[in-house]
Amino acid sequence: MKLKVSGANMKDESAQLSSYGVHYNSIVELDGHLPGKEDLQEAASGNPEEVGLCLRIAQTVEKLKESAVPVIEKYDKEVVEYIAGGIIDETKRKKLLDMSAYINEQLMQSLFALDGITCEIDFTTARQKRREGVRYAQGLLDRLDKIKSDLRVFIDSHKA
Repeated sequence: MKLKVSGANMKDESAQLSSYGVHYNSIVELDGHLPGKEDLQEAASGNPEEVGLCLRIAQTVEKLKESAVPVIEKYDKEVVEYIAGGIIDETKRKKLLDMSAYINEQLMQSLFALDGITCEIDFTTARQKRREGVRYAQGLLDRLDKIKSDLRVFIDSHKA
């Protein structure tokens, strides 16, 4: 579901409408669809609110998969190449460490987004999907930490 104001998409779901210039007599477009039977069946409670939460969770995880996973794979490849080179290049080392911090920040933002989705106690499907999303993001963080650890071991072994 997307909201448009004066033809511009509102990207931040948590922002106040006034921050987008919405005022009395503003025209706001709502793009989306009502949950279908399969969407409602997917949610254990059949509640449209739970379906909406499941969709938000799925969008957050999908965004994570599309944006963070390719960057982590690229980072992993660059670290492996750097270690295979056997020589410490200070500019490349700094670039790799900065890239690690950037990826870490992206993953933490995704975790905060998932943390910001509060599910009612009886929305078992939404709670399970949120839990799976958090575990997925934490798995990516663990993978990043392992790559960064390998890089640090290489750097420390060549300093001495």
